[in-house]
Amino acid sequence: MIKAGWILSVVFILALARGGWAADADKLFVELMKLPAPERMKKLVEGARKEGSLVFYSPDREDLTNLRIKYFTDMYPGVVQKFVTPRVRNDIMIDRLLTEARAGKHQADVVWLQFHLVSSLQKEKRLAKYVAVEDAALPDGLKVDGQWRSLGNRLFHIMYNTKLLSEKEAPQTWEDLLDPRFDGHILMTDPSLIIPWLTTYKLWQDKLAPGFLTKLAAQHPTFVSSSNPGAQQIAAGEKWINVPSSPRALVAVLAAGAPIGYVVPKPTTIQESTQAISTAAKHPNAARLFMDYTLSPEGQQQLNKVTAISVLPNIPGTLALPEVYFLPDAVGAQRQKTQLLAPFGR
Repeated sequence: MIKAGWILSVVFILALARGGWAADADKLFVELMKLPAPERMKKLVEGARKEGSLVFYSPDREDLTNLRIKYFTDMYPGVVQKFVTPRVRNDIMIDRLLTEARAGKHQADVVWLQFHLVSSLQKEKRLAKYVAVEDAALPDGLKVDGQWRSLGNRLFHIMYNTKLLSEKEAPQTWEDLLDPRFDGHILMTDPSLIIPWLTTYKLWQDKLAPGFLTKLAAQHPTFVSSSNPGAQQIAAGEKWINVPSSPRALVAVLAAGAPIGYVVPKPTTIQESTQAISTAAKHPNAARLFMDYTLSPEGQQQLNKVTAISVLPNIPGTLALPEVYFLPDAVGAQRQKTQLLAPFGR
């Protein structure tokens, strides 16, 4: 068990090209790191301005991706004039990246994907070097040999409709979901394609009393494809509770004034968000400038405010680590997927 404290967060800087394609981005890295920090930033900004474009693959909602781009361009006005931001689902991200790279048609400069998806790219030795301009100011625990990074950590919780359940009536623990009064009122996020949701099912199996999954299935839950439509259904009062969910799913509905609350049970699990730079990037300066911004205090606040735990300390508005949590067992969850879903007939 891991209790409150700092977590070593990692980001894998991914090289999605083969053979000599990696040379340009790696050469840029070597050249930049020879310079003092102020000169390094000046050269990076000048290079990004000449490139003028950035291709960013993200599984996030279009409005949230556009908001990230807006904050970046506000900090560096006129430096990058064109952004290409296709939305690529996490479950197909790796296949798309590797297929493009092997076909010599690589597109992405920067990729945002879930932590558990990185291992397949590691196996193909597609890691590129990266050191942020602000690395010298990072806590020692986050300095890791110029390769590893994380954008932030999202926690998993119980979402509920505050008009249908008061704060006292809402479930406070995972076990509370088994209360007979919630029979038929639970909306469950389908983990069939999204592995982080499945890691919560693995947590329920491993850390709660034996038989929890079977007992939860006996509550006659309804399934929803992901946490975003789940939040909309809870906001509309179609169901009382949605599990598992995460704070990022609540952004749009809370902004609209929806009656939504959430509880972080003990224990829970957290999900690392991973951003990557491709060594095959056609716009390597713009890619590294975007990465530096994301890891800056300003970028961390914009990305994680209200929705996640920052990798930097003392970032206003970001979430604190849950009191009791476990790192997600993505490998184990994938291996036991059939077993975890069997009680629900899925």
